[in-house]
Amino acid sequence: MTTAQTYDIAVIGGGFAGVTAARELRQAGHRVILLEARDRLGGRTWYEKDRIAGFDVEMGGGWLGDDEKYAMAEVNRYSIPLLRDEEAPSKFLWRCTAGIREGMLPVPFSQLGTLEAAIGRLQTAASRVSEQMFIDGTGLDTVADLDVPLPTLFEDLDLPAETAGVLEGFWAGISSAEWSQMSVLHAARLIAGSGGTFMGFMGTVMLGPRFANGTGELIAAIAQDAAVETRLNTVVTKIVSTTDAVDVFVGQDQYTVQAVVCTVPVHALRHIEFEPPLSPRKHEGLEAGHSGKGFKLWMAVRNATGGVFSLGAPGPFNHLFTVDEREDVALLVGFGPDDCPDPNNLDQIQQMLREYLPEAQVVAADAHDWRADPYSESTWAVYPAGFTTEYEQALRATESRVVFAGSDVSEVRPGYIDGAIESGIRAARDASQLTDPANLPEPQPAHAQAHAH
Repeated sequence: MTTAQTYDIAVIGGGFAGVTAARELRQAGHRVILLEARDRLGGRTWYEKDRIAGFDVEMGGGWLGDDEKYAMAEVNRYSIPLLRDEEAPSKFLWRCTAGIREGMLPVPFSQLGTLEAAIGRLQTAASRVSEQMFIDGTGLDTVADLDVPLPTLFEDLDLPAETAGVLEGFWAGISSAEWSQMSVLHAARLIAGSGGTFMGFMGTVMLGPRFANGTGELIAAIAQDAAVETRLNTVVTKIVSTTDAVDVFVGQDQYTVQAVVCTVPVHALRHIEFEPPLSPRKHEGLEAGHSGKGFKLWMAVRNATGGVFSLGAPGPFNHLFTVDEREDVALLVGFGPDDCPDPNNLDQIQQMLREYLPEAQVVAADAHDWRADPYSESTWAVYPAGFTTEYEQALRATESRVVFAGSDVSEVRPGYIDGAIESGIRAARDASQLTDPANLPEPQPAHAQAHAH
């Protein structure tokens, strides 16, 4: 027998977008139910204490940038302490097809001019985009020529191996995707969001602070402030919009609401049935998906103290660095675009690491395979060529009484905590407006949906 429960608005997904939307809606006076498939809040952020060799680690996203205004506003709102790495590592390693080179400069001195030219092209691309383009599509057609694979931006520069290795390693390392699977336009909007300079963006993603007590502290603070009814281990399977309400189905349970905020990641959203069906363009975008698919691997290592910073391509690690040290054990984290290694196979992981640190002894390792996780099926969002101009607006568009949000479809910094929070605020505003009968859209019948553009 189906059990029906009634609320004003249902928020599906308890990551940063979901808890933020729930708080905003509750404070606007709505009766809200928050439905989360996992046994915890946080989504693709997940802080675990004493997870590996006594170290606390972030299994998912965990760093911030000082220019991430939405995330930093929440940090300041709840007085969340941050950590900054003040000491420079003692070892800098730069990888390319020719091998690994150690030194302070990312490329040989003779290649600095070429690296500068490549960075100049990225900054020129960033100067052509504006935040408004990604909010409502205004002017997006003027930068369609940028919605091409990132390496094509440098094709005629005939990049030397060392310069190519650093550029590829940087983009693959921060995105957990092959750089060929990232659009120039996606890279340009990220740089534009950090003041339009490559160094500003590099500071955001590589030199920014991290949470002193983990991302969970901020998630908990927002959730406590929201004070909404929350159901964990609750997997939504079907959403039905009618002229009067939305029915959200969870097994034998049914939640009837006036509007839904759906923050389910793009790749997992494909498994929820919608009536009426989602628009053809949104459906195509879900099937196409984004490119985030790599790994984040934590390693507790002996014979690796003093700090290391490594960047380059090919892998196995595009980005590798020291996060903490205790006595003779260093905590390292490595990022790559390939399938997640088995953290129990220490021999394999040690072999990977010894390509960079020949004396390293891996004593423990851990990782979460976000691609195999049925509630994400991906890491963070990275838009491939054609994705922004073809699908982004459609993926974010409200359909019937369902508002879509989450870091995968944020208007600002897709794939980042900052973007997730921004999308939660936006979605709460839009969902609140849908509860006014004068603003409620009529759901399109299935036959009309099939011919929509």
